[in-house]
Amino acid sequence: MRARTTDPPIRSRTGMTSMVRGFSKRAMPGVLCRDAIMGRRGRDMACVVGWDIGGAHLKAARAEHGRIVDAVQVASPLRLGLEALEQAFARAKPKMGRADRHICTMTGELADTFASRTEGVERLAAAAVCALEPERVVLYAGRAGFIAPQAAVRHAEDIASANWHATAALLAKLPGTALLIDMGSTTTDIVPVTAGAIAARGYTDAERLACGELVYTGLVRSFVIAIAERAPVAGSWTPLVAENFANMADVYRLLENLADGVDQMPTADGRPKTLAASRARLARMVGRDVADGQDWTLLARWFAEAQIRTIT
Repeated sequence: MRARTTDPPIRSRTGMTSMVRGFSKRAMPGVLCRDAIMGRRGRDMACVVGWDIGGAHLKAARAEHGRIVDAVQVASPLRLGLEALEQAFARAKPKMGRADRHICTMTGELADTFASRTEGVERLAAAAVCALEPERVVLYAGRAGFIAPQAAVRHAEDIASANWHATAALLAKLPGTALLIDMGSTTTDIVPVTAGAIAARGYTDAERLACGELVYTGLVRSFVIAIAERAPVAGSWTPLVAENFANMADVYRLLENLADGVDQMPTADGRPKTLAASRARLARMVGRDVADGQDWTLLARWFAEAQIRTIT
């Protein structure tokens, strides 16, 4: 598959101009112009809630008069089915409150709950509409702009995992050149921005994986075994146990770099999220017990640095 250049302004396969430099006035089926999204009074007069439907979490941020005033993250592992997402919406909605518009992006379409990414886009779009009705919902489709939910299937390739594009598009409005590195719970986005344009080589997950702009490593959920094949222990290299005994949340908890509320998933062994339990889980990755007398914080620091090397 040939990588697409996403330097805005760009055109999707529908001919729609990307929203990075504004909104197209061209009428396209299912594609919404700026007035349809924000109302004729302009963006700063609207109250908007943005939603990001991930495979493990539902995130939301509320903007009033152009400023973010509140945000929330709720665990919603889609591998357990759409019921988890419905419950997450029910928890997050009261905190976010009513809004003139709800704008949704997603990455959860890749979850194995769905037979295909297109099915995932369709069902997640429908779930958002159901959870947020009667208030208006639109979908962020990256290079295709903003899309009415009924057009989700037609624009599935544009909508799928386009949340990285939303962040990069905002950054591109600032002058200068930048490299956006955005680490989430599971993945890391690496997006170059230059001269007010997104300079990414890829757009879809497959394209971005192939060119190194999407790295499947994150702050919380990544398995330690996915970070390295071996680690230095007691003065020698030790191959890691090929089991999910610990994740990166254990590493950053031991380094005291994990903020409260960030790790919302169960631990690998179902035991508590404490320093002692994280030491035990990390020790198990190298075939040891926590009482073996090693410096487990030092080992955690090595894994954290190893993860950075997978990105850089």
